[in-house]
Amino acid sequence: MRLLTSTDKPASWIADAVGLKKNSYYCKLFKSHMGIAPHQNRKRWVEQ
Repeated sequence: MRLLTSTDKPASWIADAVGLKKNSYYCKLFKSHMGIAPHQNRKRWVEQ
C-alpha cells in the first residue's frame, strides 16, 4: 500500500513492482484485502 499512497505511479506499475504480471489481478487482490479498489484508496489518501 505504501507505493500506492506515496507515489503517483499507475496501478500497473505497482503490480509489476510487487511481482504480479497482471494489473487486473493486483486490483482484485487489493480489493479483496482492503474492501476498495486501489484507485479509490489513493483518492481517499489524497483527499486527506
